Amino acid sequence: MKDKIYIKKLLHNLKQYRFNIILIIICLLASTLLNLVLPLFNKRMIDYGFMKNDLKVILTFCSLILLFSLLMFTLDFIRERIRINISAKTKFKLHKDALEHLLKINVDYFNKKNCNEIFNNLNTDINNMLLIVNSATFFIISQFFSVLGGLIGLFIISKELTLMVIIFIPIKLIILKYLSNKRYKLTKDYINYNSNYSHWFDDNLHAFKEIRLFGLQPYKLHEVEVKQKTILDTDVKINLLDIIRNFFDKSIAQLLIFLIYIIGAILMLDLKLSFGSIFAFINYSVYVIAPISSILGIGYILSGILPSTKRYYALFEERAEYDIDNTCIQKTNACREIKFKNIYFSYDKKPVLTNINFTIGRKEKVALVGLNGSGKTTILNLLQRFYEPDSGEILLDEINIKSLDLHKYRDLFSMVSQETYLFDTTIEKNIKLYSKPEALHYRQVVKDSQLSDKSINLCDEYFVGRNGTKLSGGQRQKISLARALIRNKPILILDEATSQVDNYSEDRINALLKTRLKDNMVLLVTHRTDILKNVDKIIVIDEGRICAIGNHNTLRETSHIYNEVISSRRYG
Repeated sequence: MKDKIYIKKLLHNLKQYRFNIILIIICLLASTLLNLVLPLFNKRMIDYGFMKNDLKVILTFCSLILLFSLLMFTLDFIRERIRINISAKTKFKLHKDALEHLLKINVDYFNKKNCNEIFNNLNTDINNMLLIVNSATFFIISQFFSVLGGLIGLFIISKELTLMVIIFIPIKLIILKYLSNKRYKLTKDYINYNSNYSHWFDDNLHAFKEIRLFGLQPYKLHEVEVKQKTILDTDVKINLLDIIRNFFDKSIAQLLIFLIYIIGAILMLDLKLSFGSIFAFINYSVYVIAPISSILGIGYILSGILPSTKRYYALFEERAEYDIDNTCIQKTNACREIKFKNIYFSYDKKPVLTNINFTIGRKEKVALVGLNGSGKTTILNLLQRFYEPDSGEILLDEINIKSLDLHKYRDLFSMVSQETYLFDTTIEKNIKLYSKPEALHYRQVVKDSQLSDKSINLCDEYFVGRNGTKLSGGQRQKISLARALIRNKPILILDEATSQVDNYSEDRINALLKTRLKDNMVLLVTHRTDILKNVDKIIVIDEGRICAIGNHNTLRETSHIYNEVISSRRYG
């Protein structure tokens, strides 16, 4: 029953092409009817032309056969052109729908799967799903007409031979059912093996330095040999199964033709059939047996489509970010106060934050301080609504952020992080991110971010590489800062924003807190004392709890955790 649900979902993508599909079926029906007439032409040409040495009859029926064949080729061309267009548009829609959902899916999903694995899975699944609109699938539809016409033709010529043809149908059904079940299992295994290999491949490519430094190449080559052997063995089994199916189809067809010749010869000697009738009967029997094979083989085709369809739509069952539209607040740029109220959060049932309470006022500069794993990053993720608290509330101007439109809410923030991703395009495009700031504003942002020095090329032609691989860590952070400043949002998050820049650049950037950013609400994650001395408030986090709140001087005297953090090498 569940399989039918997935097939319905897949077929729903074709709903908008109803008219085109009807045209394809009309072309198939017309082509099939034309094809069904050809054996009768052959019968008459043999019986009244060749057998009676009548050249005029031979030429007449040859011309008719040629004309009908040309009409069939034309109909097939029109049908295929429409089908290819449907296939291309469906492929585009499936890819677009998947990307649209991935862009709003819960971040937990990306902790489980890497990008290479996701891309390969989608590519494999969509290509398999498109088998539903390939030529073979539409051809199966026409086979129903072919079987019906073929059976009528068989009965007209010989009831005895027709009965023999019908006996072959259940034999094919049993064998094809067995092969379809076997192929379904193999295809499912093949998809899983490929998915696991994609995950392993991506994981190892990112660790290429460690593999070389620790001399792990022989071990990794052995692992790839084992994994690829499993994949290739399964692929070979699937291909062999296809060969066995084709062999079975051809063998049973040849056996049937052999029997028709034997029994037909006996009937012809008894003058119950003409030579042309036997020739026509063989053609009609092919119209019945071959289509029966295709019709019964629809399960064989589905055995390759279903596993991919299930995995594709399983993606859409993954929880997306919560987004409840609310029209209560018209002026979302007010941002007078952010309040964390009794926040509890756990990840995989492991407590991460416990009873978090603090407030950030308008224009306040607040720092989060804590050792690795204390919960700082989780607080930032909760604030930006990448995670949802187990209990408690985060309030913006006394309104729960869950009740705000997600896109409008996030539009209040700018973020500078040491892990900010840079797109493989120019520096300027990485800063603007499709926005169109005024030229004067852009130049000032470049200056404030310390990007106007000679260490970086701001020309449009300079591409930064995948995630800024052509730049230093400091240059990447400066671009990240410029990206945040160009947006000029009321709330700014600085997550170790100057950890990789030189002291001079750091001093210049920190000075922005008192000048350009003086009216912004700023939340910082840092352990640098020269910054901590100048913020309004410091929140010390230890093992998911707030253990102290105060300014730098007070905390130096009262909090041993704070002192440990700002002097510890374990800080991250």
